[in-house]
Amino acid sequence: MPRIFLQDIIEDLRFENLPANWNSFDLESFSKSKKLWDYQKSALENAIKVLWKYFEDFVDYQEGERLEVNGDRKKRFFNWYKDNRLEENLDIKLDKRKRNIYNLLTEYYPHEDKKISYEHFINRMCFWMATGSGKSLVIIKLIQLLKNLIRRGEIPPYDILVLTHRDDLIEQFKKLVDEFNYANETKIILKELKDYPEVKRQQTLFEIPHSYREHIIDKVKALNTNEPTKIEEEIGKANIIATAVGAKNLPFIAPLIAKGMALRAKKEVEEPINLIICENLPEPAKTFKKYLKEEIEEGYKNYLDSHLGLVEAVVSRMVPVISPDVQKKDPTFIMAEEFNELPVDKKGFKGTIPRIKGIIPYENLFAYEERKLFTHNAGHAICAYLGYLRGYKYIWEAIEDEKIHKIVREALKETGEALIKKHKFKKEEQEAHIDDLIQRFANQSLKDTIKRVARDPIRKLGPRERLIGSANLAYQYGITPKNISSGIAAAIFFDEKEDEEAKKLTRMRKEEGIDAVLQKICQINPRGK
Repeated sequence: MPRIFLQDIIEDLRFENLPANWNSFDLESFSKSKKLWDYQKSALENAIKVLWKYFEDFVDYQEGERLEVNGDRKKRFFNWYKDNRLEENLDIKLDKRKRNIYNLLTEYYPHEDKKISYEHFINRMCFWMATGSGKSLVIIKLIQLLKNLIRRGEIPPYDILVLTHRDDLIEQFKKLVDEFNYANETKIILKELKDYPEVKRQQTLFEIPHSYREHIIDKVKALNTNEPTKIEEEIGKANIIATAVGAKNLPFIAPLIAKGMALRAKKEVEEPINLIICENLPEPAKTFKKYLKEEIEEGYKNYLDSHLGLVEAVVSRMVPVISPDVQKKDPTFIMAEEFNELPVDKKGFKGTIPRIKGIIPYENLFAYEERKLFTHNAGHAICAYLGYLRGYKYIWEAIEDEKIHKIVREALKETGEALIKKHKFKKEEQEAHIDDLIQRFANQSLKDTIKRVARDPIRKLGPRERLIGSANLAYQYGITPKNISSGIAAAIFFDEKEDEEAKKLTRMRKEEGIDAVLQKICQINPRGK
């Protein structure tokens, strides 16, 4: 009868006492219709405990470590077995008569006295479970956990090979993987062994479901702001205008657009033109119109009013910061996520509304502005502040953390319920929007940093901003903002030393207390709701 050895010696190690990177997993969920039983979750806990013992407790894994380091890890692991009364001699005996096996083993492992020490094979474990007990579910779930540990830098990015002794078993395994993929944001992609060299080259063993395409955008003319006459001429013959220069720069481009509109008036252009304002500021159309009125000559103000549509927009597309090396090679290179919807204010247009792919005119844009602030911005911020406290660098790392993932999703359910009640969004539409956002937060290619998303915490803790505003909205509609409050608490403890606002916040919290932060910044009563 085989001995159950590894399980016995790992039993005293409590899973909940492992570091956060090792125990912050959802071990239960599998698919829409399947959850793991307690004995299956216990098997996974044991597997993670062994991995922690091997890759952290004995010799902490470091990216790029030398092969000798893993040899030392095996030696310590083997001695641990012997310290726990492993008495059997498990060395591999070599037999030259079995030439193929002999040559293979001696090529890769050191040998002495016609044997190979079992120390070289000690980094192995197995699930010994009854037929029909759901081993395949455990293995597929383990693959997901291994992927998360690899991404967190806790274990090396080894490849994963699945072998079965019958073809029908691999087909059954594939069906379960498909079922798992349908319900999970990170997909497991199975490839045939014969395709391994190409798969290895492309590194496509795991896939986050974002598609990427490269486009060469030609027929583009670029003008510098120090060429005002040329810019005015282009505006004079344009069909549509848009700004995406940053709110603080609008006063500087207002003179150029004002002169362009004056030129259209001089040419007696009767067709109105629309300007889509892709800027993050309160009342953008009203604010920008004020700038334009200050710059345009008195005689052309009426033409400006009647021939320029100022169209507000809700920009949700995420664009990563391009590295200096890439910018140096190609200053025109831009990367953007696949998401390509731009809600705009239908009432802001003059004349015929242009039909442009991705632009969606809405009668009530305010509803979508609030949805962006209290769903996209709120979820992003909660993810960032919780991720900061757990030591993550990127947003995708934080949202991969099962505990953070759960809080973010539940917080967005709280704001979502309130938004549905206030603006009459369809429940399935709001739920799909939340699913899409969380999937987009997990996009590794964006390399969106925790520090960037979390910066300016004093502004983001304002009474009408993404966090406190979300909590107030929830309360307004009878919803307790339990998970939103977790994000608010994390934001109050954001103490990034390179962020001036964070330093002010930290100083106030330490010198005056959390109640003062709630009263002065959040403008809420710390003793009330």
